[in-house]
Amino acid sequence: MQGNVASLKGMSIYVDPDLSEQELRSLGRNFRDKFNRYDNINIEFFNNADAAREFADSGRPNPAFRVLSISRHKKSNRDVTLIFRNGRTIEVP
Repeated sequence: MQGNVASLKGMSIYVDPDLSEQELRSLGRNFRDKFNRYDNINIEFFNNADAAREFADSGRPNPAFRVLSISRHKKSNRDVTLIFRNGRTIEVP
């Protein structure tokens, strides 16, 4: 598009509840790399299908089932991938 228009990729994804932390890291890196051309990215991963559907419908993540988040915001320079595991938040470099 012409002009000063930012691109956005948003997704809500259900993943296997048994994924390891290493598998989540790999998944996060792969998705982040795949959508690198977008200015803004908001991709949320849940280990429960209903929670993924709820996020897609409402935009509100359910922290009980949220396992991975990729967030990029061009204007603020935010670019972070986070894993949510056993009450901890782990940043993926």
